[in-house]
Amino acid sequence: MAASQDIGAPSKMQTQTSVPAIEPVIEDARFLDQVERHIALLCGQRFLRISLFRLEFVGVAAAEIGPRARRALRSFGLVGILPDGNLGLLYVGPRPAGQEDMDVERVVTDKLNHELARTAPSDARLLSVTASHRWADEINGAGELIDEAVFSAAMSASLMRKAS
Repeated sequence: MAASQDIGAPSKMQTQTSVPAIEPVIEDARFLDQVERHIALLCGQRFLRISLFRLEFVGVAAAEIGPRARRALRSFGLVGILPDGNLGLLYVGPRPAGQEDMDVERVVTDKLNHELARTAPSDARLLSVTASHRWADEINGAGELIDEAVFSAAMSASLMRKAS
């Protein structure tokens, strides 16, 4: 006896097409795994500078601004959510001769501010950028870079509160 099949029901063999979507921001656990993987691959390299940026926003949540930031910063590196809920960027790109870490920070900040001005809600803005810069052969793991970036941000915020 043959099994009956509902002709109106979709079969498992049908394919669905969809409109391309904006790439989502990498969730924190997946982002951390990818950062760890990149560092594990690059940690033995000498004379390679690795930077982890922590980008804090006001007027908009990092998860909400994330796809826009990812679009703006994808040429710089891996973008995702850090454990503290802020946006992170792992930058492993080249630094031209004479370019300092602050120059890279300025370029990233300018690019992100341009994207915010163009596409974000009017009250959204970049509040702070903190970064951890290390030579690849000095890094023991992703946690070290992330902790340093988050700690630097906390110290900055503390100093700003004391100053006001």
